[in-house]
Amino acid sequence: MRNASSLLLILFILATTTSGTTYSIITSNEKILNFFSCLLSGDVNYTIPSSPFFHRMFHLSAYNLRITNSSSSNPIAIILPGTKEQLLASITCCKNAPWEFIIRSGGHSFEGLSYSAWNHQLFVLIDLMNLNRVLVDVESKTAWVEAGATLGEIYYEVSRASSHFGFPAGLYPTIGSGGHIGGGGWGLKSRKYGLASDNVVDAILVDSNGRLLDRQMMGEDVFWAIRGGGPGSFGAVYSWKISLVDVPDKFVAPKLEDEVTLLASIRSEPDTTNMVATFLGLYLGLKHATLASINRALPELGLHGSECNELSWIESMAYFSGINQVTTVEALSEGFSTSDQKNYYKWKGDFVRELISLNGIEGILGMLMKKPRMELALSPFGGIMSRIKSDIVPFPHRKGNLYSLGYFVYWDEKDEKMSSAYMDSIQNFHEYITPFVSKGPRASYVNEIDLDLGVMDWENVSMSGDELVEVGRAWGNNFSSNASSKKKRRLARGSKSLPNGKKKKIGVNSWGQPNQANSETNTYSSDIVFQVRMHLPIIYESFNDVPNDRITLEVKGLEECYDISHVAWFDLKEKIRDAWKMYKSHLNTTLIVENSPGDVKASPAPEFVLREDWVKFIDYCNSEKFLAKSKRNKENRAKLIAPCTLGRTSMPITRHKLAEERGVTDEEIGRVEVYIPAHTKKYKTIQCPDVIAELQNTMRNDPKSIRTGPNDAIAQVFNVIELIIEMYYYLPIYNYIHIYAKIWQREERWNSRYGCGNEHILGGKSWSHC
Repeated sequence: MRNASSLLLILFILATTTSGTTYSIITSNEKILNFFSCLLSGDVNYTIPSSPFFHRMFHLSAYNLRITNSSSSNPIAIILPGTKEQLLASITCCKNAPWEFIIRSGGHSFEGLSYSAWNHQLFVLIDLMNLNRVLVDVESKTAWVEAGATLGEIYYEVSRASSHFGFPAGLYPTIGSGGHIGGGGWGLKSRKYGLASDNVVDAILVDSNGRLLDRQMMGEDVFWAIRGGGPGSFGAVYSWKISLVDVPDKFVAPKLEDEVTLLASIRSEPDTTNMVATFLGLYLGLKHATLASINRALPELGLHGSECNELSWIESMAYFSGINQVTTVEALSEGFSTSDQKNYYKWKGDFVRELISLNGIEGILGMLMKKPRMELALSPFGGIMSRIKSDIVPFPHRKGNLYSLGYFVYWDEKDEKMSSAYMDSIQNFHEYITPFVSKGPRASYVNEIDLDLGVMDWENVSMSGDELVEVGRAWGNNFSSNASSKKKRRLARGSKSLPNGKKKKIGVNSWGQPNQANSETNTYSSDIVFQVRMHLPIIYESFNDVPNDRITLEVKGLEECYDISHVAWFDLKEKIRDAWKMYKSHLNTTLIVENSPGDVKASPAPEFVLREDWVKFIDYCNSEKFLAKSKRNKENRAKLIAPCTLGRTSMPITRHKLAEERGVTDEEIGRVEVYIPAHTKKYKTIQCPDVIAELQNTMRNDPKSIRTGPNDAIAQVFNVIELIIEMYYYLPIYNYIHIYAKIWQREERWNSRYGCGNEHILGGKSWSHC
């Protein structure tokens, strides 16, 4: 501890006032002292509200006055790491502290999430402004960029190293690279070179355990996730390794091929009925080519040579960041905006996938005219953006998107009393344009985060991992296409074999069924789904109609990563069939149901699905035959009074857990012993108490009935005929399940008696019959 008296002063200040807000008791004195002692021992710079530098540091890169002037944006300390070791120490200290911590790269979060706590909790701010080094390697055409470096600082350092290289990222030079790239990173050159995250080849990440991980150490799943899945979601990025792109000597504005980006902004003039439209274009080429192309494609603009400026790529970035004000190339490296460039604002964003009719445009402009201080910003997609696969990074807004539509309302301090009216006006506009933007889901760009869509109150959430997964899945389906990693249950990506080339071994029981509750079994199940999406066509009505060669491709794909030589074929084929059926159901319920067939057909086909197959599938899902079948299945499911409660945990895994608890083999666990936990909820609520009571009574009266056999408790209670039980012993029961289905009427006695006996266990598997 550097100075005990300074820590006591900090403790006194935090226990009384923080930036003008009174707190009674924050937490125990010991935790506060430990936190600041930790920072001191790590030689990490920080500042607290009593310091004359605190408010300057805080407001330096906080760009939305609507947020900074609220009580939720007052940190109790600002930490300023200057090396990766200090960043690691900062995060370690914060992990053990009693407050939240927030990481700020550039401070351009539209909702202020990089410098405020939306839930009004106390927080510490880790500001990366001193982690802004940019190391360019011209020979390899790469650069290592610390996450606190702004886009302007990257552009400036790259241009100093070589005038022939550039980097495709955002328009505004004060945006921080950590958050920008972490959300994908669209920019003026994205139509030609892709997103910023498309051009990241490595990264250094600090994970929740305080480890520094590069791409190889973090693994491909996490590396995929951090390049578009949302900044801060998977750890704190210390630095990015970016790939530089070749740029022409001169840029001109504008044109319409891949080499061009044409931006449009529209606003109404205050207190008038006038509308002002501004077009800004960037063309990677010479002036004469620009004039010929734009006047051929858009003669209405009447573009003249005097309106086109030939600039180097770095000069063009300075030009666009200043527009009507002079901005020098050197100014790009300054990193922060002046106070007169900040205001109160609210931004919302959408994606447009279909051309808006003339009537629709007139309606939108008429609505805009009624909204003072509101502006539209149209940013084009297409170009190489539509040719890069949507799963390369978690940025799904690729093929099929014409342009992004941003709209924002802004005001200054003298109009603060009107802030509620401005917020209402943009919400009304958001509702008005609903028919014209993406749907199923209505997509949004994670870097244009909008808390109006809803938030999760993580402080008061008490859910299991699986339950959180399902909540995350619902958010993805209902609000945006902000993709996430496999750990958040996106559609599974393919797994990789182990680094040494070995395959992951899948543990099985004596029947060849995977029975281990471990990561290998979990990823194996997920990869079955991924291989199904890759190889099995969705156009077949029955799984029996799927060509065998497609199923063979699925198995070969699994064998690249897993040793499945001991897995029974009947078990694997059943899992493939179930995954195929569930995937088709997922496509129907999330993309087709309650949507216009024409709209769905016009949208991009799902990944790996041929366009013609997608159209056929949509027609089938809307056919009378399918709708009648769907209705009948729904009615039958409603009759299933005692469904299995294991969720994603299989019967063989449940059997194996029981065996391990008792120190016996799986075979010694009777199927009746698996049936009971499989129909008991988490809080010991039995799904079908009459069934369980009779099973338990049978076991008490006849202890031998616990052991699986022709006369076990299941056989006695459910009256399953001896033929089936014999097949359970000597043959793979799944190969004969059609026989079981044929004699199902033999169990009508139980169904009519209790009305909930339509689920039974054979061979360790729960079978539901409706």
